[in-house]
Order: sequence, then C-alpha cells, then structure tokens
Amino acid sequence: MFALACFGLTGSAFVGDDPTRHPVLKTASRHPVQYYLSLPKGWTADKKWPVILSIDASYGDFESDIDRFVKSRKDSPFIMVVPFLTVGKTIPPDERKAKYHYSPETWKRIDKDSLAFDLAGIDAVLTEVRAQYGGEEKPFLTGWGQGGGNVGWFLLFSQPERWRAVALACPHFQPQNAAKVSEDPVRTSLPIKVFQGESDFLRAQANLDEEWEKAKKVADEHGYKTISRVLIPDKYHEQFPDEVVAFFKSALKP
Repeated sequence: MFALACFGLTGSAFVGDDPTRHPVLKTASRHPVQYYLSLPKGWTADKKWPVILSIDASYGDFESDIDRFVKSRKDSPFIMVVPFLTVGKTIPPDERKAKYHYSPETWKRIDKDSLAFDLAGIDAVLTEVRAQYGGEEKPFLTGWGQGGGNVGWFLLFSQPERWRAVALACPHFQPQNAAKVSEDPVRTSLPIKVFQGESDFLRAQANLDEEWEKAKKVADEHGYKTISRVLIPDKYHEQFPDEVVAFFKSALKP
C-alpha cells in the first residue's frame, strides 16, 4: 500500500503486498528500476520457478501489461515480471510524470543512455527475482511493439544464451537492434516466435511486415534456425498474452 499512498495510483496491481495474491510494485535493491512482480499459484520458496520477463511497448502501461499476463497465466507456474523500462528511447516530460515514478537523478541517468539503463535494469531485476523468489537461471523473454523492437530484438541477437525461449508481439525492428549479433551456439536452437495481428494497421502504416523481413534476414544470416512468425486472424496491435504463455508452456516440456 506504500506505493499507492506515495504515487496516488489505483488498480489491482497495488492491492496488498503479497505477490502470491496480487502483482506488487517493487524497486530493485541495486538499481533504480521499478518493476511489477507476480508469483504463480502454489509458489513456495523451496524450489525453482520459470520466469517470464515482459517488456512493454512505448505506451508504458505497465500495470495493464502484468494484469493481462497474470490472467493468461492461469495455473501455469510462471513468475511474471514487468520492469518499468524506457524501451531504449527518449521519454517526453509529460509521459515521465504519467507513466513513471523515477526521481530527477534517475532521469539524468536515463537521458544519458536510456538503453544502458534498460539493460542494467533487466539484469538487476532478474538477479533479484532469482535470489529472492527462486527464479530459474534462464528466463523467458517477451516484448511487444517498440519494446519488442528496441530491447527485445537487441537481447535476442546479442545475448541468445540468456533466454529459454523468446516471443515478440508485433515488434518493430531497426538495424541498430542487431548492432551486436552473438555467435553463441545456443542461437541455432533457441525457440523464437513472432506473433503478429493479421489486422494490425501498423503492418502497412509502420512497415512492420518489411521490418519483420529485415529481422528474419539477420537471423537467417547468423544461424538462428528456429525463428518464425505467426499471423493471428482478426487481431490487431496486441501483446498476445494467451499465445505467448502457451508458446512458453510448450517450451517447458522436456
């Protein structure tokens, strides 16, 4: 309830402080990044649990992000984590107040290098989730829109060894998202799925189809052999939490 009192926010993500019942707002102990955490049904501290890290789009609606995934998770065993990232870009002043809780000192750090802030924040959050909640060493990665593009593609191409599987939803792609491409052998077998709404107006308006082809070309040229895209009928620019969770559940099977 501290977060609710301090920031004047409402919604299910701020009810109580028990992440086994409701998503809770946390701040990493060794980085100023904030994040939502939700533990699965039946969570106990004496075992390891798979983790889904979700990178929100440029909309920055982090509470809705985790609420959607918690609903789609149902009784599956995933720890859900949604960090308050900048998706590696400049955030206008009006959005800073509406979407984030960061101090002026933190914004100075973000303005200096927003992608570096995001990457360090992800490291800090995952380290904390492993240490405090039994998160498995290799999490699942998802992101949508610019979150799937600026950060999701970057992590997929530069650090494939970190992830158990990757699912991006309606992602943008720019050449800088593949500025560093790993040669780690795990890249050849890493499960990768891109979900795209068939009726997404951004397929044409923002060249998402063309950007997908560019990303696929980079993947093919660097030996990523298990990447594919699925067009979802009658769907638009969405996170596809049901499809993402189902894909990750299939990757849990031995």
